[in-house]
Amino acid sequence: MKIGYHTVLLTIPIDFFTEETLFKALQTYSKELNSKFYKQEWASISWTTFELFKEHGLLIYLKDYHYRSDNKKRIYKVLEVRLNPKRLSEKNEYVQVSTYEDYKVISIAFKKVLEPLKRAYKKICSSGANPFIMPFLFDDLSQYKVDRIDYCINVRTPHMNRYMELIRRADKPKTFEMCLEDNLRTKRKEPYKNAFRITNQSVLVNFYNKSFQMAKVFGDEFPEGQEAEQIIRLEVQCKKRKVNNLKYHYGIEGRSLLDYSREELSESVLLSYYEKTVGYEDYYTLQEARHLISNSDYKRKDRERMIEVLELINQKRSIWKARDECKDGKKQFNEAVKNIKKTGINPVTIPVWWGFEQLPNLLQKIEQ
Repeated sequence: MKIGYHTVLLTIPIDFFTEETLFKALQTYSKELNSKFYKQEWASISWTTFELFKEHGLLIYLKDYHYRSDNKKRIYKVLEVRLNPKRLSEKNEYVQVSTYEDYKVISIAFKKVLEPLKRAYKKICSSGANPFIMPFLFDDLSQYKVDRIDYCINVRTPHMNRYMELIRRADKPKTFEMCLEDNLRTKRKEPYKNAFRITNQSVLVNFYNKSFQMAKVFGDEFPEGQEAEQIIRLEVQCKKRKVNNLKYHYGIEGRSLLDYSREELSESVLLSYYEKTVGYEDYYTLQEARHLISNSDYKRKDRERMIEVLELINQKRSIWKARDECKDGKKQFNEAVKNIKKTGINPVTIPVWWGFEQLPNLLQKIEQ
């Protein structure tokens, strides 16, 4: 089972004349297709969104980043493409993920989809010679740099709901915050249902029930042929800051989608956050975990502390919530969790009424 990627954000810097020509071409073709395009603003950023290729999993943004330099107002102009590569090559595919081996197919499909835009762009250019307008290279995937990439894998299990409940009790690493959504009934913000979703300035970790997510998006118009049942999507969205960090940390030479879609990189990034949150250890009932710890080689005092922490996590139904309420302090708590994991036990325990004494970690399915 290969770890791949899903949504990517690709960018090319452009100048004023090229942006103007691109806008006219996009506007002309959008009107031909009766497709929506609209302007938006946020803080110092303004942009126009074009939805003409939306059914192919592709959105286009012409963006202006306003800033000051040397006491002068300046604008950085960029073409951004938000792309679901799998849908580009298979229009109605919402479940499967792309891998490094798919790059050639994706690249060809990208060029084919943008062919009408290329014709419109060249027609505008031919009507008036302007040496400052860039040649149309926007259908060449290798010309774009990656500003965001979502590494992910689909894990299918008949115990999907059970595993999701255990995953939602996983740990929240330092610097991360829980993502919250509005509860229309209680009028309060609460953690996402059927998902474990945390974020910081560099990364968004999102482990979720895929069929629930699709039903929420499509409602009664659930796409035919999309087998999302029993699938847990493990996804790590790398934002621009993380993408930059990966380049230097792994010595990546370029910044293209081909560079960032390599299997070793995808696996390393996703598994590192899976280990920090869910962990690699198997799940046990509280009773069985107590028994295993009691028979471990740790000193009696350490065993007692490990069991106390295990019971607190079981009571709070969350590792990070238990840490926040541990009377012995976070340092002692973290040491106990570390020892529990060394024993091969996941700190999150199985509710006894489930009827399982043990559940293997999903890592076993990932590595198949």
